[in-house]
Amino acid sequence: MSSDYLFLKTGRGSDEDREIEDLTPERLKAVVVLFARNATEISQKFVAHQGRSEVTPRDLVASLKLQVFDFLGTENLLTKVKDIERELSTQEPIEVAFIENTRKKTTTEFPCHCLFCARFREVGLLWNNWHPKTSFEKLLRSNIERLLKHPSVTSSPH
Repeated sequence: MSSDYLFLKTGRGSDEDREIEDLTPERLKAVVVLFARNATEISQKFVAHQGRSEVTPRDLVASLKLQVFDFLGTENLLTKVKDIERELSTQEPIEVAFIENTRKKTTTEFPCHCLFCARFREVGLLWNNWHPKTSFEKLLRSNIERLLKHPSVTSSPH
């Protein structure tokens, strides 16, 4: 089963590789939380660059797509995953739900043309040409594709 998670290899060929691949349910939760946090930070940065104050569901889905390609480059990946494992072990479970976007677009966009924003805008092309190899990559892709069909994403103005 561990071979399905080779996407988590850090490329350092060390004990850290073996630790990150040891995907207990707790470790997997921590990996998913870190993945989602990183994606949230990416979407917030993009929105700030665009002169907007709110992250739309489409912004978040695009940042999740980017995170699929960038996650392994996360600095101190194993340390961050372990920190989240500890955090989750002391935290009560929380419910997560989509909040429908009922507001109309009210802000003026000031499109930024930096490399980060250009890559953010082009992630769809990268995504469409990506062919997941591992079971986990396939799971990520299918779940992000499911999000793309959610009404809050399809009706999002951005």
